[in-house]
Amino acid sequence: MRNLLLSILFLSVCQLVQAQSFFEIGVKGGAGVSMLLNENTLQDNRINKTPSYAYSYGFKAGFDFSPSYAIIGEYMWTQLNQNNNYNNNSSVNIKRNIQINAVNIPILFRYNSETGSYIEIGPRLGYRKSVLESGTTSSDITSKFEEKTYGAILGFGNVLFATDNIYGTLGIRFDTGISDLISNDGGKNTVHYYPMDYSDLTTTYAKYAATFPISVQLMFEVNWDLGYFARSKCKKRAGFIMF
Repeated sequence: MRNLLLSILFLSVCQLVQAQSFFEIGVKGGAGVSMLLNENTLQDNRINKTPSYAYSYGFKAGFDFSPSYAIIGEYMWTQLNQNNNYNNNSSVNIKRNIQINAVNIPILFRYNSETGSYIEIGPRLGYRKSVLESGTTSSDITSKFEEKTYGAILGFGNVLFATDNIYGTLGIRFDTGISDLISNDGGKNTVHYYPMDYSDLTTTYAKYAATFPISVQLMFEVNWDLGYFARSKCKKRAGFIMF
């Protein structure tokens, strides 16, 4: 009997596993403000530049090397807006709203603290879907913007709730473009480029300046831990275990 119990105990120990790497998936969404930064237009006092609303939503997949460190990939549908009021020095007020619809794909490194807070940072790839201009006139200006852009993301937040394998977080995310939005059709690398190429507000600057989008959003996400990789202590074999 004693040998039998020892055998059972030994086999049980061999089957014990230690969680090493986790997989998680989630859905998320956010809202905030956005603005298009351009050195020339920022210094042009004829333009009243107003940050406008922005939002994004999508899903994520993460690989957690440990409870503290993870790599996160996201697929986010995003809309950015920029309100501009122009004065052409003839007492004519020209109102424009630029609406950029895009898909963003961030790859983020995330650190999770023992207290439930997190910080994330990483690059972002963006694909422009459509760009619409409305206000005094309305038009499709998609061709004036690059199809592919790059950016960087910094975010931080905290866990709101957690169960055995589901948890939610709330945080702040900063997204800044690091590549120019304007395409060749929009006047890239010229002195007469969008958005200052209207026939009723033609401006030629001394030099070209790139346009970068920035946004700040309050982000909420719900995550589900799919399972983890584990290794047998005796046979040194690894496997995936669902929660």
